[in-house]
Amino acid sequence: PLELEIGGKLRALIDAGLFVMSPTLLAWIEAQKIYPGRPLTIISISSGNIGEAREVQTQGSTAGSIPKVLQPTIETALEGQQALADLMMRDLPGIKYHRLSFEVKNKVFDDVSPENIKTLQEAAQKTITTSDFKSVVDDIVAAVRERKEKLKQNPQDFTPYICAAKEEFKKNTDLRLSP
Repeated sequence: PLELEIGGKLRALIDAGLFVMSPTLLAWIEAQKIYPGRPLTIISISSGNIGEAREVQTQGSTAGSIPKVLQPTIETALEGQQALADLMMRDLPGIKYHRLSFEVKNKVFDDVSPENIKTLQEAAQKTITTSDFKSVVDDIVAAVRERKEKLKQNPQDFTPYICAAKEEFKKNTDLRLSP
């Protein structure tokens, strides 16, 4: 958890993954409020998935016990939440949505061993050679070209994007990381 002082009160912030495994849909909702009517390209990047099936103990004295069932149940619920968010994003009209996902051997995020770093580098290399990744890059390039063309055609009407909500938040909130 990260301790953060917000509005004079010390708050403990934890990973919101249990509440919203994929914040993509929430980001889309906020973008609609801030930039109504603008075309969007949304890129969701996975933290990786373990490609192999998990074993669940179904027999014996500890089968069905809370420790044996809880973790697979939570993982399944979170994966389902992610799959549902992806499905919903793909069906939204007027956006380009990409989900980049890759297989990892280890989901221990603080493992900085040379072996784990090597496997992460291999996963990244494999990911950037996929057609999905090429499609993401193509959409980003197309969006940048379109923006530059609009700037050339009418620089007065195409001011840089300014997020009004972000400016208002900065004005009204004093955020300081606690030591």
